[in-house]
Amino acid sequence: MKNALTLYKIISILPACLFSNHLALSDEAVRYNIDTAHSSVEFSIRHFVAKTNGNFSEFKGFIDVDIDHPEENYAEASISIPSIDTNSDKRDAHLQEDDYFNSSEYPLITFKSTKWESTQRENTYLVYGDLTMNNITHNISMDVELLGMGPGMHGRYLSGWEGKTTIDRTDWNINGGIGAVGETVEITINIEAIRE
Repeated sequence: MKNALTLYKIISILPACLFSNHLALSDEAVRYNIDTAHSSVEFSIRHFVAKTNGNFSEFKGFIDVDIDHPEENYAEASISIPSIDTNSDKRDAHLQEDDYFNSSEYPLITFKSTKWESTQRENTYLVYGDLTMNNITHNISMDVELLGMGPGMHGRYLSGWEGKTTIDRTDWNINGGIGAVGETVEITINIEAIRE
């Protein structure tokens, strides 16, 4: 219980710490905060001859959006590793161990974008950013599509996003199960975010 409370405190204060690193929005940027209840962080990885899917249920973050100057967009997020769900309690517990996420030492995955590039397809971007897991940071790229913007319930204004990327987990020293478990991880993120 003590560890759980400590983790909750870390997750609760982390967004404030992250936000302070991105000190000011551009004059045209608008902040959209992730609505966790209507968003998802999912992954797929090879297991012998098939694939195993999973997701994380606890995450926070925001996207600063400048529609006219998307190169000025910015995003940050944090994910709680103990919230992983692969439809197996035993496997989920094993994924917390040192040979996988080592979550007792590093309970969070974080992402901070470093560059947004428009592509030839409308409302699609190539987003680069620093992904940190297991106390290791690498810059990755993600294909991101703006799905839409418009009014939601209770007077809220929303933006919707889908991002996809593929990473090699061994780059972050996540080496458990090599041989039985693949090294390549396919990641799909769907975000509904609420304008401040």
